[in-house]
Parts: sequence; C-alpha cells; structure tokens
Amino acid sequence: MTDYRVLDEQSMTQILARYRQACHQRKRYLEETCEHLSKREAMALKEFRRRQRDPTKAHNDLWTAWSNYRKKQTSGVTGRLVKQALRDFLEELQNGMCCYCQRPLVNIAHAKPIEHVLPRVDFIQYTFHFWNLAVACHDCNQLKRAAVWANEDKRNVELYPRPAEFTEMYHPRFHRFAEHVRFIRVQTNEHIISIYIGITAQGRHLCLNLLKKLAAREIVLNSNPELRQALEVINAHATARQDALPSALEAFQLALADSTSALIESAGA
Repeated sequence: MTDYRVLDEQSMTQILARYRQACHQRKRYLEETCEHLSKREAMALKEFRRRQRDPTKAHNDLWTAWSNYRKKQTSGVTGRLVKQALRDFLEELQNGMCCYCQRPLVNIAHAKPIEHVLPRVDFIQYTFHFWNLAVACHDCNQLKRAAVWANEDKRNVELYPRPAEFTEMYHPRFHRFAEHVRFIRVQTNEHIISIYIGITAQGRHLCLNLLKKLAAREIVLNSNPELRQALEVINAHATARQDALPSALEAFQLALADSTSALIESAGA
C-alpha cells in the first residue's frame, strides 16, 4: 500500500472539462481550439507510428512547428495563442509554482516554459498530450532537458500511462509535491539556499536527478550578481519571443548549464 495519493479519474475528468472551457482566451474559438488540439495529438501519434516503421527517416519537430501555426488570417486559433492559454491554465492549476522545485513562477526571466514530463524527443506520441504537459521554471526545464526518468516499459506505447503506473519517478501532474518532497528555503540579501529532502522513492529520485543540482546551481548563480543580471536580460528577451531563442543565445544557455553542472559535480567530488 502506498503512502501517497495520485490523481483519480473523477478529478482528471473535471480538470480536462475545465481546460476545454479555457483552451482559448476568446469563447468563440473554444470549439475550434479543441478540434485543433485533437488534430495535433493525431499528428503526434501518426509521427510516432511512422518512426516505429522506419526510425532512420528524418524526424519532424511538431512542437516547434506548432508555435508558428496559423490556419488562416481570419482565424484566432494560432499555435502561439493556444500555447499561451495552455500555459496560463497549467500555471493556475499549479498555484503559480514550478511543477518540480515549487519556486514561484514570475513574469520575468523566461520563468514559464511548458515542460514535457516524458520528453518529446523520446516520446513523440505524447507531444501534445494534456497530462504530459506542465509549467516549469527556466532552471528546472533547462537542467532536466530531455532526460528520461521513466522505466523502459513506458517507451513505444501509444496510450499514456495511468497515474498509478508512475512509481519510479515523480510526475508533477499526477502526484502531490508535499507528499514526496520536503524543502526548506532560506533567503538573505545576497543568497537563496534551498534544501530538498525526498520522502518517497519518487521524491528521492526527483531530488537526486534534479533538485540537488538546482539548489547547487542557485548558490553558484546568486554568488555572481553580474552573471545573474545578464541571464535575466537574456531570459526576459526569450519571454517576449514565446519560447523561441536565437540559436546563439540557446547555445549559450546550454553551455552555461553544462559548465555550471560540471562545476557543481567537481565541487561535490
């Protein structure tokens, strides 16, 4: 018997019904948006089956293409608008907190990228799946990247796993953070120190694979005010572009994440 709860079927049905009434900011486009999202899910499943038949063929980046989607000039259903409505809904559902670290999501520093819990690189079939999407802070999203935390038995499966099946990893849409992780945050004028402690197998996995690195990176960046300020300027620019960073800035962000992680690991050694 588990000592934690997972999202039940009734709650899932209610949340999904709420989203269908909030999937577009204008009510006149709700029905069209629901149809649009269904088509996107079908496209992802079709791409998954294509890759299953011939994995050597070039892969289509459905998520990036979605940002630029616009059916026609007169339609209000665009990829950017639907994605923004999704982000707003998920952020409200998460009480304005990052799905992984539970730090507040704010309107600066590109704080609200949409996170694929099962990464779309390896789980193309879930690219647009409602329960595979959450809102993470920029740090968690960048540190996790395309890391696969799920067991191998979840690969190459068309149907999304049920909440109770995620016993090996923390799933932010199905689990309650407080039942898996305890954390303490201390803030001074110059520093923020976060301590995370896993209290279940899923919580310990999350701490080891993400939150430990995040806490260490937080200390490194807060000890360098100039670097932190520069990152805020870069990430604010990214926010205005709705997730789309110029390639040079994206390369810089990834290089910084790698070097920071290497510094943390060497200090730990």
